[in-house]
Amino acid sequence: MDLSNDMDELEKLSRVFKAFSDETRLRLVKTLTELKAEEALCVNALAARLGVSQSAVSQHLAVLRAADLVTGERRGYHVHYRLSPEGLATYRAQAFALLGEEFMTSPARETSAPRPGKHRPARRGVQVRYSAIVSEEEAL
Repeated sequence: MDLSNDMDELEKLSRVFKAFSDETRLRLVKTLTELKAEEALCVNALAARLGVSQSAVSQHLAVLRAADLVTGERRGYHVHYRLSPEGLATYRAQAFALLGEEFMTSPARETSAPRPGKHRPARRGVQVRYSAIVSEEEAL
């Protein structure tokens, strides 16, 4: 096994994990995963869907493009973005080769037991907090 080749692949994987380390970039990737294969969105559409500025979307797309996770296609004055199937497949294969099958297997598929603290819907917590605020206002 060639250690220098493994280090190169680890460096590439590290770039991908860094790209995924930001919540807005994860939301951006999630938004792009919801598109059909032939669809793509421009910066303006992505900014509107995510509720962030166009410049923020552009900066995040630059990071994702550097990691080869998204591709852009110029259509007139605008560039439309979509996920890069080739880039994703490459990183998936590298992660599988370097980290192994156990790491790449989803824990949700291995067990049907609920995870601690994740059994209640998120909305219930919001309702409880809202009712606590109402109760405080009524006490005044």
